[in-house]
Amino acid sequence: GIQRMKKACILPNLIHFNIQIKACAKQEPTPDYRGLLHWLAVMKKNGIRRNAQTFNTALPAFTKCGAMDEADKLFKEMEHNGINADAYTFTHLIRGCSRLKGGPDPAMALRYLRMMASRGLEANTINYNAAMYVYAKAGDLAGALVLLREMELEELIPDKFTFTSLILCCANTKPQPDYKRALSFLDEMRSRKIPPDIIAMTNAITACARAGELGAALQVMVDIESQGLKPTVFTMSSMIHACAMNDPPNGHLAKRYVEQMKASGLKPTIHTYSCAIRAIAKSHDLDGAEVILEEMENNGYLRDKTDHRKILTSLIDACASKVANPDPSRAFRYLKRIEDNELHADTRTFGSVINVCAKAGDLEKAERILVRMKKKGLFPDEVVFNSLIHACANAADPHPSLATKFLNYMREVGLEPTIQTFGSAMDAYAKSGNVTGAAALLEELQRSGMKPNVIIYNCLLNACATQSTTDPKMAMRILESMKQRGLEPDSYSYGAAIHAYSKAVPGDVLGAESLMNAMKTQGVEPNLYTYNGLIHACANADPPNPRMALTWMEEMKARGLKPDIRTYTTVVDSMSKAKEFDLAEALLVEMEEEGEKPNLFVYSALIRAAHVRLDAPRTAKYLQSMREKGVKGDTVAFNYAMNTFIKTKDAENAEKLLEEMENNGLYAGTKAKTKTLESFRRRFYALKKSKKPSTNNSAAQPATTPT
Repeated sequence: GIQRMKKACILPNLIHFNIQIKACAKQEPTPDYRGLLHWLAVMKKNGIRRNAQTFNTALPAFTKCGAMDEADKLFKEMEHNGINADAYTFTHLIRGCSRLKGGPDPAMALRYLRMMASRGLEANTINYNAAMYVYAKAGDLAGALVLLREMELEELIPDKFTFTSLILCCANTKPQPDYKRALSFLDEMRSRKIPPDIIAMTNAITACARAGELGAALQVMVDIESQGLKPTVFTMSSMIHACAMNDPPNGHLAKRYVEQMKASGLKPTIHTYSCAIRAIAKSHDLDGAEVILEEMENNGYLRDKTDHRKILTSLIDACASKVANPDPSRAFRYLKRIEDNELHADTRTFGSVINVCAKAGDLEKAERILVRMKKKGLFPDEVVFNSLIHACANAADPHPSLATKFLNYMREVGLEPTIQTFGSAMDAYAKSGNVTGAAALLEELQRSGMKPNVIIYNCLLNACATQSTTDPKMAMRILESMKQRGLEPDSYSYGAAIHAYSKAVPGDVLGAESLMNAMKTQGVEPNLYTYNGLIHACANADPPNPRMALTWMEEMKARGLKPDIRTYTTVVDSMSKAKEFDLAEALLVEMEEEGEKPNLFVYSALIRAAHVRLDAPRTAKYLQSMREKGVKGDTVAFNYAMNTFIKTKDAENAEKLLEEMENNGLYAGTKAKTKTLESFRRRFYALKKSKKPSTNNSAAQPATTPT
C-alpha cells in the first residue's frame, strides 16, 4: 500500500506507518522483527516523528521477539522525545527479559522494576508478576521469594499468575527441581481461596516429572480430575515425562497416556512422543519404543534430521540401561539407521554407542567406534572416557594397560582427567593386583595438582590385597600415609588391609585382628567386607582355625550384619581344611535356613577335604546334594571325587560319576581335558575288572567282609 501511494505521488504519513508497524507486530507466532526494523527505518528516513502509538506498538513487539536491545533503544528514544513510559510499557520491558537469546535475565527485569519508582510510577501486581515470570524462567527461586515478600510489604495481593510463576520457578530450579515447594504453593493457593488452574497444575506436574517423582505427579493428576479441569497437551506431555524420569521408568503408563491423548482429541507433540519413547525404552521394551518411532515417522514428525537423530540416540542409550544384559548389537543397528538416513551421527551418538559397548564389557567394539570418531574429526567427551576406563576396571578380566591408553588419549584430545578418571584407572590396576601401576598413577595424579582422597588410597590398598603375593607391610604404610595427609581411613580402607593379611601365606590372623581392634578404637564400624577378610585369614592360617572363623561370624551377626555366600564359603573352607565335616555340614543346613544356597565353591571345598581322607561315602553324599540343588560341578570337583572313588575302589559311584563326566561336556574342547577323562576311563575299567569275582572255585570260597 505504501509503494502504491508513492507511485501516486501521495506521501505516507504517521498514521500509515503506524498501521504497517501494527501489522508487523501482530504477525503470528512471533512479530515480524525485520519488518519492524524496516518501517521504523523508513519513518526515520522520511523525517516522520514517532508518536506514543508507534512506541507502544513497536516496543512490546520487540520484547516478544526477545530483541531487548532494540526495545531498550526505543525506550530511551521515547523518553528523549518527552513521551512518558507508563506501567504498560514497563510490563512489556520486564516480560521481555524472559525472552533473551542468552536466557532469562532477572537482574535486567529487576532494574526495569526499580526504574518505575524513579519515574514516579507505582509498580502494581502485573509488573511484579512480569518480573516473577522472569525469575521463574531462570529457575531463581530465592529471587522469586524476595519479590513475593516485597509484594506483600507493598500490600499487593499475590494472584493466580503470581503462584503459577512461583510453581514454574520450582520446576526450573537447578540442580534439582523443588517439587515439594511446588506442591506447597498449590496448597497455599487453595488456602488463599485461589483455585489452581490447569496451567498451575501442569507446572506442578512438570516439577514432579523433572524430579523423577511419578507418584507425586499422579496425585496432582487426581486433583485435576477431581476439580473437573481438562488436561492440555502440556499436562499429558508432562505426565509422560514423569513416566520417563521415574526410577524405575514406567513405559506401560506412558503408552496409556499417549493413547488417552489421542482418544480425547489432543494431538501429541514431538516432545510427547520423545518422552514416551524414552520411558518405554528405559523400561526395557525397545520393541514398543520402535513402534512409537515408526508412528512418528509415518505421521511426519521427524522431518527435522536433528530430532530424528536425537530420538534414535535415546534408543541407543536404552540399550545400555539394560544393566543385566546391555545390547551392543542393537545399538549398532540404530547407529546404522542414523548413518543410512544421513542423520549425521554426532559426538553424543557415538558416545552412547561406546557407553553400551563399555557396559557390555566389549572394549574391542568400543575401540573401533573411537577410531571411526577420530576419522570423522569427532572426539569423545569426559563422560565417555570415564565410562571406558570404568569398563576396563569392571571387566571380568581387568584391562589396566587399556585404561592407561584411554587416559593418554583423553589428554591428546585436550581433556584433563579428573580424580574420578584416575580412580577408575587405578581400580583397573588394583583388581589386577598391580601395585606398581596403581602407585604410578597416584604419583601422576599428584603431579597434576590433585589431592588424593580416601577412594584413591582405597584403590591402592585394594591392589595390595589383590596381588598374587600380598604385602601387608605395604598396606600398613599406605594407611599411615593417609593419616599423615589428614585423611581418615574408612571401613573399606581397613578391610583391604585386613584382606592383605588374610591372603598372606600363611594367613596372618594376629595381624588381621590387630587391625580390626585398631579400626574399632578409631570409631570405624566394621562391615561385611572387613569380617570376611578376618574369616579368610582364619581359613588361610597354618593350621586352619575354623573355631575362630565361627567366632568372628557370630560377632558379625551380633552387629546386625548378615553373612553372605562368601562368608559361608570361607568358613566351610576352613572347616573342610581342618577335616571338621560335622561342623561344615551343620553350617550347610544353617546356610539354607538363612536363604543362602550352597554354591560350587562350598561343595568343592568339602569334596577336596573328603579326598584328603579318602572318604568315599561323604564324597558321594556331597555329589548327590549338588545334583539335588542344581549346582553344576566343574572339572576340579569331579577330578577330586573321581580320584577318591577309584582309590577306595568304589566302582558303583565311580561309574555313575564317569557317565556324568562324559555327558556334561566339561571335558571337551582341549587335549588336556580329553586326556584327563581318558585317564579316568582307563583307571575305572581297570578297577571294574579287578572287582569281578574269580571263576575258579568261586562257590567254595568263604564270604569276606570288607573293612
